[in-house]
Amino acid sequence: MEGKILAENLELGKSIKLGENVIIQGKDVRIEDNTSVGNGTIIQAQKITIGFGSTIEENCRIRKVSGQMEEFTLGDNCFVGHDSKIAVPVFKTGDYVSLNNHLFVNGVKPCVIGHNVWIGQNCILNSRDDLTIGNGVGIGTYSCVWTHGADRKSTRLNS
Repeated sequence: MEGKILAENLELGKSIKLGENVIIQGKDVRIEDNTSVGNGTIIQAQKITIGFGSTIEENCRIRKVSGQMEEFTLGDNCFVGHDSKIAVPVFKTGDYVSLNNHLFVNGVKPCVIGHNVWIGQNCILNSRDDLTIGNGVGIGTYSCVWTHGADRKSTRLNS
């Protein structure tokens, strides 16, 4: 491992690969077996969980605009493409989620994504209000999901 993990409580699985200049910082950090975090990626949250067999590619920024997130949870066998930015207080995914490169997630409320979800490259997910994406959803490349519409209800996408 070449990167740095700064944590009060740390659980590390086997065969974890951290690239150069990786910083993972949180109070409780759990990284399961066979995970990979690419060069230059920064993850800052109070609670960080990266599931079995998951990959976060290079140059991702996972943190609030100012400071640490409350929670970042990535399920088993998930993928986060290079140069993605996730800046919400809580971000959680189920298993087998593919978030392709240049994803931008921002907002002041939680963003929760179910199992078996595919989100194409260069997408924007706005979580100004609660954003929940259900199991089996696919969102095409260059798509945007906005939660700050006129009705002020939380946004839920289901397959």
